[in-house]
Amino acid sequence: MTPQNSSNRNDEVFDDLDEIIRRALIEEGVIIPKTVEEVRMAKARLKAKPVTVPPHLADPAVILNQIAGKTLKETAKPVPIIPMLKIPARTGSSGMTTHHRKGSIFFRRAAFDAYVIRSLAGDENLGRTKIEKITHLTEYHCEVDFEREPVRDTAGPVDYVSRRKVESLAKKQGWYSTVEAVGRLGVEYVPGPKILDALPIAKRTMGVHKAAIDALIELMRPLDTSRCEIIATLYAAWNDLLLAGDTPTDEKIMHEARENWHPKKLTIPLERWKRALDWMREQRLIPRGTGKRVPPAN
Repeated sequence: MTPQNSSNRNDEVFDDLDEIIRRALIEEGVIIPKTVEEVRMAKARLKAKPVTVPPHLADPAVILNQIAGKTLKETAKPVPIIPMLKIPARTGSSGMTTHHRKGSIFFRRAAFDAYVIRSLAGDENLGRTKIEKITHLTEYHCEVDFEREPVRDTAGPVDYVSRRKVESLAKKQGWYSTVEAVGRLGVEYVPGPKILDALPIAKRTMGVHKAAIDALIELMRPLDTSRCEIIATLYAAWNDLLLAGDTPTDEKIMHEARENWHPKKLTIPLERWKRALDWMREQRLIPRGTGKRVPPAN
């Protein structure tokens, strides 16, 4: 039997290692450039903010020799997946759990969207408004910091600026896309060919909060767009009052959600707000004064 060429064996080892590292980076939420334009953008960001390489990583030859040496001793075994360093979560003054890897927040949000879209498959009401309300409640009630900047909009608390960036990224990843909805206004979400690739990232993003988020998604499943708007608006208005140090009555919460939110909220009958507030208490969807206040839209 002809012995395998050592150079070829090295190439195969590093091909496998490259693929393992690539998959591990993607699961961590790192965006890997795929097009010439994305490479140019990455180079521009690095030029604007250079990365300082630690002394022990300054000589790549040393690292490669160590990896190759260890791997070639075990050619009969598969190359092990390299464990990624875990950055401990920090709790900010807002009380939310924060994970500060700024460059990949849209990536993790897109993965979370994909998780919601798959969880609510068949929900005819799942459009941009409903998914934004689920995202808002996940951020404020389940305390997963998505780094959104919501404002008081006619559709409730929304951050449509970042949402469109998230949706654009999701489409490029093949996780999901948007199309014009049939039979109602707005858009609907179409699962992409690679939506399953997003699920591990979404689960890592949710972390210990996954059970609470799954319960929230199921709670929101039967609600139409209008009820989602009312629930999320009441929650945000109530939460803002708590952040201001108030202990609001139902009347004050509804006043904040109607009178101090957006003029179109006054077109919704008061009785619907009362029923929604009762429902929130029954379901224990009660804010605790977390996060930041939702300001008026400009």
